[in-house]
Amino acid sequence: MGGAALTVRVAWFGWHLDPRCINGFCHAPFRTAKMRVMAVEDAAVQYMIETPSCPHSVDDLVAGRYLDRGNARDPWGSRLLLLCPGSRDHEGVDVISLGPDKELGTADDIKSWNL
Repeated sequence: MGGAALTVRVAWFGWHLDPRCINGFCHAPFRTAKMRVMAVEDAAVQYMIETPSCPHSVDDLVAGRYLDRGNARDPWGSRLLLLCPGSRDHEGVDVISLGPDKELGTADDIKSWNL
């Protein structure tokens, strides 16, 4: 009886739980996006220390070798957005990942000022 009950529970939960989400795997893209947003923010600060201007985009940071090209996009393939000076951080930059829906201004956006 114990084995049958376990089988039923596993079968019932199986369609409710995505097995890829075990141990936080589903959260990995969000953690990666947050790390990349912070990397862009740090690179922009370094850029502004070494040059007398704001970077216009993430491309400026990559071209100046302040940021690795692999950190220029979020895990969903969208280019990270950079605003300098920032609308939230007037002395620095705002960095935004569009999140998995790839649309600006939605709840899944990852913003540097919220990290």
